[in-house]
Amino acid sequence: MSEALTISNATTMDKSLVALAPGDLGDVQQQLLGWCRHRIVELGKELRDFRGNLRQARQMHWRRTSWERLISKTKAKMIYYVKIKAAVEAGYLLVPNFPAEVMAVRVDRHSPKFKQGYYPTDVNETKPDLQLPPGEGRYVDEMLPTRDASYTTKNPDGSVKNHPQAITAGSYNEVPDFPMALVKPIVLEATQRAMALNIFDRISLAHGGRDMSKARRRSDPLVIGQIMDPSDRWSQKRVTFFIAWWLNVEDV
Repeated sequence: MSEALTISNATTMDKSLVALAPGDLGDVQQQLLGWCRHRIVELGKELRDFRGNLRQARQMHWRRTSWERLISKTKAKMIYYVKIKAAVEAGYLLVPNFPAEVMAVRVDRHSPKFKQGYYPTDVNETKPDLQLPPGEGRYVDEMLPTRDASYTTKNPDGSVKNHPQAITAGSYNEVPDFPMALVKPIVLEATQRAMALNIFDRISLAHGGRDMSKARRRSDPLVIGQIMDPSDRWSQKRVTFFIAWWLNVEDV
C-alpha cells in the first residue's frame, strides 16, 4: 500500500482519503467501502435505539414528533451510505465534485409535486427522490415541463396589471436530454448501464465551464454519477463517481 494511504481500518479512518498515483485508487476504493459498511452499522444501531424510544413514547402518550424526525433522518442517511457502497461495489471510481450539468434525475413518483413561481426557471428543476435505495425508481430529464399560468387584473383606474406565473405541467420529461450525436456508442452503453443499476441520484456531464458554448461544453465531458447527501440539501453536498469519458482529439 502507498505511504499516502495511512488508514488501517474503517473504524480508525481519517477524515480524508489520499491517492497520489493510479495504483493507489484500488486501495482508496476499498477504504471507502469499509467506511460505508462501518457507517451503515453505526446508523443501524442508532435507528434501533430511536425506534425503541418511539415505542416508549407511544406507550407513555408523549409527543413523538422528535423521534419520528430522527428516524426519518437516520433512514435517509443510511440509504445515502448504502448507495455509495453499491456504487463502489459496482466498480465505479470516486472522483472530485466537478462543475457539472445535470442530465438525468432518479425519481419514483408518477408525477412531480405541484410548484408555482413567477418564471419557468423558478419551478422547472427536477428534484431527485433521495429516499430511494439502489435498484428502485427511474431516470427522467432534469427539466420539468411548465405551463404559463399568467393572468391580468384591472386596476381601479382602468389600467391592466400583469401577474406572471409559471406552474409545473404535472408530468416529467421521461426521456433525458443526452447529446447522442456527439458521443460514441460505447459511451452511451456505459451511461445506460449505470442508469439501469439505479444507484445514482443524478447523472451529469462535467465539462470546462459555462463560459463556453453549450456545444463546446458537451464536446468532451465526463459522464458522472452523483449521490446527494439528504441531510444537506441547501449546499447540495454530494459524492461523485466516474461513468465514462470521451474526447474529440481535434480539440486537443
